[in-house]
Amino acid sequence: MDIEELYVPYIGFKVAKSHGVKTTVFGCGIGPLKQDKYQNCVKDIFTLADEVKLRDNNSIASYNQYGLKVKAELFGDPAKGLVLQRSQTINPKKDNVISCFLREWTFHYFNGTQDEFKIQKKKLEAGIAQLIKTEAQRRNANRIELHHMHNFVVGNDDRDFSRYFMETFFKDDPRVIMDKKLSTVDTVIAAMKKSKLNICMRFHSVLFAHTLETDFLAIDYTMKGKIHAFLKDNNAFHKKITVEHLMSSK
Repeated sequence: MDIEELYVPYIGFKVAKSHGVKTTVFGCGIGPLKQDKYQNCVKDIFTLADEVKLRDNNSIASYNQYGLKVKAELFGDPAKGLVLQRSQTINPKKDNVISCFLREWTFHYFNGTQDEFKIQKKKLEAGIAQLIKTEAQRRNANRIELHHMHNFVVGNDDRDFSRYFMETFFKDDPRVIMDKKLSTVDTVIAAMKKSKLNICMRFHSVLFAHTLETDFLAIDYTMKGKIHAFLKDNNAFHKKITVEHLMSSK
């Protein structure tokens, strides 16, 4: 996608090829790519790859447009196998709780100007808050928990967004709590398996919730990107909630 960190794997592949080391693109998706420099960098990485194993059919289609010699293989996301393995020994007691796995919406996923994005971002956040409140009321949940898939500075620590989100939309709601600790695969699995409903926004939260066969909703903040592609490949479009729908929520 459009991030400067693309040049890290590019340099790694370049050095590897100069030493005759086999290179593989493994379990990745492609996009969103808006700027030519990043599009070219992705193509250069693939040009240096001996094997290409991608996670969804949409990414295969994007890769094929480059017209490269190496044929891409549909591999799926390697996280799925780990989730299945780890979940076998994690069996928490069911709780009357809705768990949320949200993230800050960033400009990478928006087609328009920065000024337009700021307005739409506020609408989306309000729509997500309304979705949570509606589902909590509909399911008579005692608690709403904010959990986190991503704790790194690069890519935005989800806990920072949760603090802002709680302060903005749930300041006086005692049902809402957040997990302040660093996340692990096991803590995410436990949170999802105990919940009545998982409201997912981070891509891998969608993958986890689907793999664990939980009741979940998937907010497609990528706007027909990787979340759309995952749900499409897994016949789970009925779980998708669009950005447009949330922005129009009252």
